[in-house]
Amino acid sequence: MPISAKLACVAKLGNLLPLGIELNSNIGNKEFASKMRAYQESRYQSVIKFLEEYKDKKDWTEEDINKRTDKLAEILYNRRS
Repeated sequence: MPISAKLACVAKLGNLLPLGIELNSNIGNKEFASKMRAYQESRYQSVIKFLEEYKDKKDWTEEDINKRTDKLAEILYNRRS
């Protein structure tokens, strides 16, 4: 089971991407490399940025999820002011 599907990581902000219903359904719980290839079908800017930022990653770890969660939370917090 990919780390992104483990219960402790599923609902963390850093593990979420807006994909649209069809693309999300097609991806399911595939491994990270397969997901990255599938993400290329998305035209959402947040997915395009994700692909650019993480293009060299081979695996998506719990540490990656936690770091991205913190980064996104900081961005959202700073936008509210």
